[in-house]
Amino acid sequence: MEESGVKEYLEDGAKVRLNLDYSLIYRIGKEIGRQIIQGKKLLIFGNGGSAADAQHIAAEFVGRFEKEPVYIKNPLKRYQNFTQADTRKAKKELKFVEKFDINKDIREMLDKAAKV
Repeated sequence: MEESGVKEYLEDGAKVRLNLDYSLIYRIGKEIGRQIIQGKKLLIFGNGGSAADAQHIAAEFVGRFEKEPVYIKNPLKRYQNFTQADTRKAKKELKFVEKFDINKDIREMLDKAAKV
């Protein structure tokens, strides 16, 4: 991409942000906060780039609500269910234990589907 292309990309993004309904975004954010305070769960998901966005916003929620991140036995049960994140460092340094095994769960799901 040429320099002019970068400039155009940034200008297009600015135009989009200027046309957002800030009032609606604010109300949605307040409602999400209200529901979380009441102990409800927020499910965030996506596919491809949207999955990366979902992981990012989930990390923002957990990081902003917890002064000291809780890696094991999170009492508020906020976690990312299935993710493609590399957890090797967390396993080694923090003794992180995965709650889900996506490969096992996919095999079980396929086995159930094969029986139908």
